[in-house]
Amino acid sequence: MKAHRSLSLALLTGLLLSACGTGGTPKDTQAPQVALTVAPTSLTAAGQATFTATATDNVGVTAVEFYDGDKLIATDKEAPFTVSQNYAAADNGAHTIKAVAVDAAGNRGSASGTLTVNIQTAPSGDTEKPQVSLTVTPAELTANGTATFKATATDNVGVKSVAFYDGDQLLDTDTEAPYEYSQNYSAADNGTHTIRAVAVDAAGNQGEAAGTFTVKIQTTPGQDVEKPQVSLTATPQTLTAAGSVKLVATASDNVGVTKVTFYRGDTKIGEDTSAPYEATDNLTAANNGTVTYRAVAMDAAGNSATTTTTVTVNVPVTPPPADTTKPKVKVTAQPAQLLLPGQVTFTADVTDDRGVVRVDFYDNGRLVLADTAAPYAVSRTYGYADNGQHIITVRAYDQQGNMGETSLTFTVAIGEADALEPNDSIATPVSLNIGTPLQGTVFGQDRDFDYFKFDAEAGDMLKLTVKSVSVNPASTLDPYVMILMPDGKTVLEKDDDSGTGMESEIRFNVPQTGTYYVVVTSFDIHDEPDASDNKATNTYQIALTRR
Repeated sequence: MKAHRSLSLALLTGLLLSACGTGGTPKDTQAPQVALTVAPTSLTAAGQATFTATATDNVGVTAVEFYDGDKLIATDKEAPFTVSQNYAAADNGAHTIKAVAVDAAGNRGSASGTLTVNIQTAPSGDTEKPQVSLTVTPAELTANGTATFKATATDNVGVKSVAFYDGDQLLDTDTEAPYEYSQNYSAADNGTHTIRAVAVDAAGNQGEAAGTFTVKIQTTPGQDVEKPQVSLTATPQTLTAAGSVKLVATASDNVGVTKVTFYRGDTKIGEDTSAPYEATDNLTAANNGTVTYRAVAMDAAGNSATTTTTVTVNVPVTPPPADTTKPKVKVTAQPAQLLLPGQVTFTADVTDDRGVVRVDFYDNGRLVLADTAAPYAVSRTYGYADNGQHIITVRAYDQQGNMGETSLTFTVAIGEADALEPNDSIATPVSLNIGTPLQGTVFGQDRDFDYFKFDAEAGDMLKLTVKSVSVNPASTLDPYVMILMPDGKTVLEKDDDSGTGMESEIRFNVPQTGTYYVVVTSFDIHDEPDASDNKATNTYQIALTRR
């Protein structure tokens, strides 16, 4: 009975435990939420990138893992979750940075960002040192004053910087030619000074030149010739966002410091005449790299002492705003219209806020030139077959692909060679048949008269029409026509503009059977004895019809 009772108790205990397990706390399956910041997003000089993750979870985040690609960089178990990583030219390329947040239940949430490393490197195997020469002016100082040091530096790849030293003391670092520095000296500096100019290239190769000059300033008994003592600190020493740097100099002197002057390179940024000696400088991405600051302490006797410190600037470069501005385009034609076979030059005047890379010229939709250098122009030769309107379209493109466009309408109105010539006298008329129009031109001489003839019988009811058919819509031809009797002298009819617009139209009945003559010219020639109207656009059509 005891064994049976014991078995029942065990079974009951198991059932109770099972029931408790079923009704416990639900399992956590919710992944953390993560956001990632990469600063800077691009590196153009060797330095650090900082990755910062903001992570939250319904229960709690236990750690954030940072990865560069598939490589674990670090694990941070306490907020703020951040890690910094050094990059050099060997890391050039795009890096996918990932932050993975983990909670107590093992749920994982992630966020990604991109870091671009594009650090210029010297050519492989560059071991050639820069070549340096140094000029020190003057060779000797006999009174308080300034000595100037000028270096000329060249390199097979390129000079990165030139540093000037007085002995072992760094005076200044210059990153742009001309490489030059000036330093004040007083009696406290009496003696021989060895000035060195050290040039460095991108591969770290160093070339050096040295020169000496002498400070020989006479002193009087009791004259203060002791230099101040000075040190300099900069805060922060590394700048990863645009901001300010605070410079603090500690200066002392046996008599007293009158002022401390602060410089960034050769640029004076401040001066302080009382302790604490301080100045502030603002830096941006334009200062990326190593910035050298100088503090020059001076006493009442003109004695000065210089010290330097450096700040590393690695501020993300903010890309310029997206360029959405189209180039502005104007186009002109010279000549403005073509009346004779020849060449026309189309010139485009193009401006853009970033720069033009290409200008395309189209003639009636057909590309005739893609011009990549100013002045943007194209010359085209036209003949009679090209008569008509030509739409010249110019499309200008900038570096971002923005396109600006303009068009002009150009007219080719070349007069066709008059196939009816010579018909300039009654002795050489061209036959005009009823129902067959002919085309001629009042052109080729200052005062052109064209002669025609036709045969008709007495009583024929006819109509003679002469109208301008120039392809040039701006043609000024106003035809004038006369019908002469068979004697070639007597005017039967004459007309200027009885037809539509300025057309000449004569309706007449033939008075007698015979050969009649027609004379065509322009009204200008008819109206003024000395006038000329010699234009290739003076094209007309003459037609004789029955009515």
